[in-house]
This record gives sequence, C-alpha cells and structure tokens, in this order.
Amino acid sequence: MTTQTMSSTSTGKTTRRTRGKAIARWMEAMLVHGPGPVVGQPYRLQPFQRQFLGRLYEYNSATGRRIIRRALLGLGKGNAKTELLAAIGLAELAGPFAPVSPSIAVAAASRAQAGILFETARVMVTEGPLQQFLECFEDRITVRDGHGILFKVAAEANLPVLPSTIRETRSL
Repeated sequence: MTTQTMSSTSTGKTTRRTRGKAIARWMEAMLVHGPGPVVGQPYRLQPFQRQFLGRLYEYNSATGRRIIRRALLGLGKGNAKTELLAAIGLAELAGPFAPVSPSIAVAAASRAQAGILFETARVMVTEGPLQQFLECFEDRITVRDGHGILFKVAAEANLPVLPSTIRETRSL
C-alpha cells in the first residue's frame, strides 16, 4: 500500500510547475544504487518515485518558491524508501537546484536507522560520479571546494528537526 500526503503553505490560485523531472534526471545521471543487490549500478527511479518527485518539487512560477513544505510517502517494506530518501538528501546538497550553502539533516527514528540512511547516501556518493564533487566522512558528507553539509540525526537524540530534514520512520 502506498500513501502520499503533501502539505502546502500556499494560498490562492498559482501556476504550478515542477523541478521534479530535472531532479530525476540529475539523480539518474549522478547517483548509483546504494547497498544491496545492485550496489554501484546506475540509479534508476520507479514511475511512482518520479511522480512523487514531481509533486515534491512543485513551485510557484510567479515567486519561484517551492509549494510543498512537507511530504509523507508511505510504502511497504522492500520499496527502496531509504535509497529514495538518500537520493533526495543528496539532490538537496548537490543537485541542480541546491542552495549555495545547504545544511541537510537526514533523520530517522533511531540512531541505527539514521546510520543506515546515511550509509546509503555515502555509498551512493563514493561508488559513483559524485565522488569528485563531495567528500565523505564518518558523520557527514560535505561539498568539495564549497559549502554545504549532509549529516545524520536520530529522533531519539532529542534534537530539533530542521526545515530541510529528510526523515525516515518505520513502523515496528
């Protein structure tokens, strides 16, 4: 079962456009699959993931600001949630529309889950074309020759959730 919930802060009539297609093209050009049976192979999105990115990256054509502020994608086990979240985090850090100095927290309910999410992002960088643009450390990924950081956070650490957080939760 798939659940998609999007939360928008815009009001009134706007012309919506999306950067989702460009983000998807960037992901498939710059990322490889993380840990698993296809590790290191070029990253390929499923149709439902493309649709999700299309909605996630909608923006107001008049202001250029993103419309969707929060998103929830519910999927069953084995649907590559962790890999998609890692890919979104990396797109926010180094993708075609990344800000000049992003601070991206990849968060999960536990330290173990946050570690799995971060490790997936790390492998997607070190095994593919992004390794020349990003530098991986034990606890963070940074932009070479620039500013920007992706780091892991666990909800159990009682840290505040930042606006640019990529969060993964799992039902127990």
